[in-house]
Amino acid sequence: MTTNYAVKSILNTYDSDELRDIAYHGCQSGCASSHIYYSDTTEFFNTFEADIQEYLADHFGEDFMFHLVTDCHDMTDMRNKLVWTFIELVSYDYINQLEVA
Repeated sequence: MTTNYAVKSILNTYDSDELRDIAYHGCQSGCASSHIYYSDTTEFFNTFEADIQEYLADHFGEDFMFHLVTDCHDMTDMRNKLVWTFIELVSYDYINQLEVA
């Protein structure tokens, strides 16, 4: 796997406590404070689209992304859902690594 700059961006944006909150409660709860608004998630998606797709595909397979976004109303909703899923997964992976170590 290549360097995933999107993962680094999330790990640099949120501290361990915030990542734990995101992993346990999800982005919809508002704990991903830098990625609450559509403008935030759209910018993040546009900047890191390839990294997000690669990370999600590596974890869940290519079909997952298609099934995840089938109920989206438009491209903004799709980007938001993919970014939130990505952030939640990165948070979960980070917390899981801390607990294993």
